[in-house]
Amino acid sequence: MDSRVDHRLLEHLRHVQSGVLARWRLKDAGLNDNDIERMIRRRDLTPAHPGVYVDHTGPLTPRQREWVAVLAYWPAALCHESAVPRLRPLTIHVGVDLHRTLQPIAGTELHRIAHLQERTDWRAAPPRTKVDHATIDVMVKRITGDDVAGAYAALAEACFSATRPDRVERALARRARVPHRGLVAGMLSDLRTGACSVLERGSRQPGVVGRRCQARPRGARGQRHRHGSAHLRARVR
Repeated sequence: MDSRVDHRLLEHLRHVQSGVLARWRLKDAGLNDNDIERMIRRRDLTPAHPGVYVDHTGPLTPRQREWVAVLAYWPAALCHESAVPRLRPLTIHVGVDLHRTLQPIAGTELHRIAHLQERTDWRAAPPRTKVDHATIDVMVKRITGDDVAGAYAALAEACFSATRPDRVERALARRARVPHRGLVAGMLSDLRTGACSVLERGSRQPGVVGRRCQARPRGARGQRHRHGSAHLRARVR
């Protein structure tokens, strides 16, 4: 490597991307194929996926696994549970443009998302769909899977840690097509008022039993929510 290599850019990428580097970004920094192969032989880089490398030889951290997945599908962003703080799914959920055809890689679940460009925070590290849209996606998926209590728990967790019910409501209003829109809107209303009527209505759906909440969630003011299966006192048969 010589003066054609932008070492400052390389160090910036290492820092921002948690030591995960894509071949195309390495070339942006001035490296050529021979430089990259030499770094692999010296174990300065270790292949994690075709065209994606890490700067060590040990196990990947959770954040590095996220970066590998996003860069392997690039342009892409974390989405669904992977874009909502504190949900911590074992599988990494990655969103790509609606019209792309890709094969999923191990440990990831691929989602084709309409309007990915405007629904994504590209400045995040790694890029991720905005939490309000990600929360709606998680809720819809869980409701579709007959887990109404889980949908409400995800909403409460998101509003406790990263957003507010009114912001999720505005994101919902901007989306033209949302399965179970009425139930999602009802849960948002319940979270704002501290009621659990949606879960009670959900108890009349197959497989869900709900009881009233034991605490009043007030996410817009930042107070602590009591939620999750224990706090919601909801269970699935």
